[in-house]
Parts: sequence; C-alpha cells; structure tokens
Amino acid sequence: MVWLSLLMCVTTLLLTARAGWAQAPSKGIDDTWQGTLHIPQRDLRIVLKVSRGGDGALTGTMYSIDQGGQPIKTSSMSFQMER
Repeated sequence: MVWLSLLMCVTTLLLTARAGWAQAPSKGIDDTWQGTLHIPQRDLRIVLKVSRGGDGALTGTMYSIDQGGQPIKTSSMSFQMER
C-alpha cells in the first residue's frame, strides 16, 4: 500500500498548491482536482473529487487513472485557506 500513501501525499500537495495559486475560490474547495504524481517508475495521473456531506464535512474520492481508476475514498479531509 505504498502507492496509497503516495496518493495521499499528492492529495495534500494538490490542495496546498491550489490554495497558494489562487485567491479564495468562489465556491470553496469543493471541486474536481487533477494532477500528476512523478515517481521514479512512471508518472501517475491523479483525480481528486472533493465535496461536502450533508453535515458540511469534506469528503473526497481519489482516482489513479493510470492504475485502473478505481475509486479510493479518503478517510478524512480538511482545508484551511491561508490569509
């Protein structure tokens, strides 16, 4: 499950990088994010879908497109915009 740990790191990097590049998103962090994880063996295309549950908590599902694209649910997710 090393690749799962790597995917979680990518998720953090994607969200952190996006927050640094843009001003506060008009609709929040809820969106579909995509990027590429560069590892020595090959590049992996990653998609992360972030949404809010009925209770307002963030939820996420990640897909590694180059590894079959099966959904991987996040166990927890948080977001804090730097000001």
